[in-house]
Amino acid sequence: MDDMTLIRKITLASPEKKAAVVAVLSGAAIVDRGKAQDQDADAYRLAKITDAAKLLAVGRSTVYKLIKTGRLETRDLNGCQRVTMRSIKEFIDGERPANEQTKAIIAESKSRYAQSQCK
Repeated sequence: MDDMTLIRKITLASPEKKAAVVAVLSGAAIVDRGKAQDQDADAYRLAKITDAAKLLAVGRSTVYKLIKTGRLETRDLNGCQRVTMRSIKEFIDGERPANEQTKAIIAESKSRYAQSQCK
């Protein structure tokens, strides 16, 4: 099936089928025997390094350090490094264990971030 035929079929599909296609394309669902099934959405969502830094209120270099120490999990997406939302959530919830090196990195980054804010 060529691309134009596929696009026409999607355009003419029911709202439920369109929603399933959108879920698969956005990474919120996986395809199993032709039907979209919901999965843990955070397991499939990815964030840019800068977005992860904003979510964690730290700088990009701190995100890279957290990746290097194993606190944040990444995936390669067409040659670009992306952080999984699941690892960000686990990090925020304290479910990803921290070693002393990571604790020092976080404390240093938070200190610098607090000093850089306009008062």
